[in-house]
Amino acid sequence: QGTWLCPHWLSGAIGQAASFQLAGALRSKAPVEIDTNPNALRTALLRDTVKVHHGRIRLGDHAGLIPDLAADCFGATGAL
Repeated sequence: QGTWLCPHWLSGAIGQAASFQLAGALRSKAPVEIDTNPNALRTALLRDTVKVHHGRIRLGDHAGLIPDLAADCFGATGAL
């Protein structure tokens, strides 16, 4: 009680999604750090999973961290 958890993650989509899910599961009102460095693969992977609404992250009710891993994400970014 009374302790805040502020997840910190830089770089990858899966780790960022895990930070969001952990904070959501704990109903944390603490901030979740978001990496603002350009990362085309992360952006592509999280495009349908994470929605920002009035300054808050809205998570879906899907199972898993990145539910619909689309192959087109990899081709568009040049990453494999």
